[in-house]
Amino acid sequence: MKVDMNSLPILLKNPKILLIGAGKVAFQKAKVLLDNKIDFQVISKEVSVEFDSLSVSMSNKSFDIEDISSFNIVIDAAGCDEVTAKLLKQKQKSFFLLNVVDKPEYCDFYFQALLQYGNLKISISSSGSSPTVTQKVRDKIQRILPQSLENLIEEKRYERKKGVINPDETSLQTNKLLGCDYLIGCGTGDVEHLTLKAYRLIQ
Repeated sequence: MKVDMNSLPILLKNPKILLIGAGKVAFQKAKVLLDNKIDFQVISKEVSVEFDSLSVSMSNKSFDIEDISSFNIVIDAAGCDEVTAKLLKQKQKSFFLLNVVDKPEYCDFYFQALLQYGNLKISISSSGSSPTVTQKVRDKIQRILPQSLENLIEEKRYERKKGVINPDETSLQTNKLLGCDYLIGCGTGDVEHLTLKAYRLIQ
């Protein structure tokens, strides 16, 4: 199978992000950023009602190329070919990472389906091929992994700050969380007597 685009999943610390557009598509991107506690600014002349429920820094104006001067990441969710053309032209003069929504051929990075357990972040990406597949895989993983991983991660973060690093103990603790056995019965043996929880666990 031919691979059109290669990608490397990375985490960026303290990114300076500009979101262009405030429609329904931009709202989804804004939600992802807010859910991950990432600061960003929005520029859009028109704002959809969905944004009324979000606490974001908003500039109600038409986009101008000078607006990106203080940002190192730009998300183009305006759905406007003219805006995209301006951004692509500017990339020839200055460096910034660009994501043009629904146009992977113009993207320097892709949004990934994310799971977060405290400081433990799990990302699933299809390199822009199918957000639906990545979301389904994310949801499957979320059903399997215990939420208590967040407590373990916080405990290990605290220990590391104190200079305590014990890989063997951490491995045992992690295995204990991830390895869980269930004993499932179905009454007199009729499979129709399975509870919904038992059915989900077997799945």
